[in-house]
Amino acid sequence: MNNVAFFYIYRIVSRLYFHLPILFVYFYLQHLSLPIIELLLAVYGLVVMLTAKWNVKLMALMRQTKVIAIGEGLKGIGLLLLVSDTHMGVLLLGQIACGLGYSLAAGTDSSLLRSLFSEQDQKRYQKTESSSASYMFLSVLLAGIAGSMLFQANIKLPFYLSIASNVLSLAVILLIRNTGHTAQGVLSVADKSRDGQKEPAAALELTPGQRYWKRYYALIRAFTLAPFVGFIPFLLYRRLEIGLFYFGLVLSLFTLLGFISARYAVRVGMKIGENRLVIITTLLSVLSMIVVGLSQHIGSAAVAIALMGLASGGARPLAAGQLNGSGMRPAERTAVLSSMERMYGFWNALLLIAGGFVLQEFGLRMLMFGLAAVFFLVSAASLLLSRGKTSAHPVTGQLPS
Repeated sequence: MNNVAFFYIYRIVSRLYFHLPILFVYFYLQHLSLPIIELLLAVYGLVVMLTAKWNVKLMALMRQTKVIAIGEGLKGIGLLLLVSDTHMGVLLLGQIACGLGYSLAAGTDSSLLRSLFSEQDQKRYQKTESSSASYMFLSVLLAGIAGSMLFQANIKLPFYLSIASNVLSLAVILLIRNTGHTAQGVLSVADKSRDGQKEPAAALELTPGQRYWKRYYALIRAFTLAPFVGFIPFLLYRRLEIGLFYFGLVLSLFTLLGFISARYAVRVGMKIGENRLVIITTLLSVLSMIVVGLSQHIGSAAVAIALMGLASGGARPLAAGQLNGSGMRPAERTAVLSSMERMYGFWNALLLIAGGFVLQEFGLRMLMFGLAAVFFLVSAASLLLSRGKTSAHPVTGQLPS
């Protein structure tokens, strides 16, 4: 079995998040207030934001595969803490460990995948990135449905299965051989030596188009995943009071449509243009938030969740394909992709923390309408900023050599 096949297996197994759809419910059953629940969920994103460059530092000491393996191990430890004790401090430590694990693995895995192809094979890399991302969504889909059903039998069982997937992911990623390099001397574009001493070089500079794709990924993922993890479960479990079986099925629509979007987003973008695709996904996101706010029954909630998944799913393969360019060394790729995750972590944490208070004080409708308005305004400002700095198409432009 070759390295690309092992990478596919890693991405599929590592995204068996049996616990993710029921995480809000699990915290809610511990009799925590809504602001505290959202704060716990936000800690994950805060840790991702604060530790986004740690994987690059570790790459100075070890290969990319080992950095990812450490991340998977930390995710498993974090989940073990979540089910070991209901004390607030233990739950907080669990979320911190999970966030740190994700921070080490995310970005590093895309950088590792790029290193499996030659510098001239950008199209094949983009196709593999898109294809493997779609399988990640499918994995999350099936695990989420199974986890919601198993939660009814034992509330800790989905967490145990997720921990097992982390252990298996750790083993699989280490099977990838002869790829990934240490980051010594490649943390920036230039690394000059004088009298045997390394001098710090200028940081890798992104084009306006590449900075735009970072913002696009961060915004669309944060404004869809924050509701998916922290607000829509409240709608389904508290307001609509649906059973956990249907709870899992309805939430799985996000992942199902995300799977379709991730699989075909790059191809659709090539046909209609990435600009048009960005506008479509932005409008779908806004519409989905409005529908969530108006939902009074399971049917409209299902439609909203499906639209949200469709808008969100293609964000990673689109952005990673534009940012993970040829001519970049492993640590440079990892640094760029990790900065994308850091920006996502900031927005995700901000939305969950602020949203927890808005949800308690003003209700779900005002929260979702507010999210829709803020997302639309910030996305429009981001696009205008990109156009204002360059006359080129916002997705064009390579990293300077």
